[in-house]
Amino acid sequence: MMLLADSINKPSGEVRDMPYRAGNSPDDMPHKPKIFIVDDDPDIIRLFESSLQSMGTPIHSFASAEDFLAAVKPKDFGCLILDLALPNMSGTELQRMLVEAGTELKIVIVSGFADVPSVVQAFRAGAVDVIQKPIGRDSIREAVRRAMAKAQADHEFRLKRDAAVEIIDRLSPREKEVLARLVAGRANKQAAVDLELSVRTVEVHRAHIMAKLSVRSFAEAMHLWLLAQSEPRTGKTN
Repeated sequence: MMLLADSINKPSGEVRDMPYRAGNSPDDMPHKPKIFIVDDDPDIIRLFESSLQSMGTPIHSFASAEDFLAAVKPKDFGCLILDLALPNMSGTELQRMLVEAGTELKIVIVSGFADVPSVVQAFRAGAVDVIQKPIGRDSIREAVRRAMAKAQADHEFRLKRDAAVEIIDRLSPREKEVLARLVAGRANKQAAVDLELSVRTVEVHRAHIMAKLSVRSFAEAMHLWLLAQSEPRTGKTN
């Protein structure tokens, strides 16, 4: 295994991964959670890696935000342990960029100078935790466990939502209009008036909707519609 010092001293753009099972590179595990560490202190990286190795999750460590951005994939999810004081691009800038991009990574901020304003800013920007250095092994493990649990739950929600969107897209624009009104509580007659259709036409659309969505009840169709309309969960907390 490559020594930590070798990876920290690599030229910018080269990345050191720390997989704990053969083949666990970012490309090999597109649907598995990952732990990313971005910190320019090799001792801190070594501490985090040794503390988190027992979790059995692939860990990928970087000495700069730029190296991390060169390696991370849009569909990566899990936990990002991020130092605020980084060379060139700061941790704050990286956090903002990831959140604006809709990241599925849950961010744990670490800092040696976390004053109240910076902590508040980090949480408002979507951090799930802020930990001040020096950091104990138990503290980082617990923070990462919480972040990973949230990342897994939000990822599963996103997969269900995306599947619902795909199913709803089987409908024609007119069928979507009918379904939207029926889900809103409009009766067939009221939906017909809203859309300037006959009641019979609405009934035919409703039957087509049920068939296209492959549902046995209108409650199932309603659930799919509402799920498809929901906002995807991202790295930003609500």
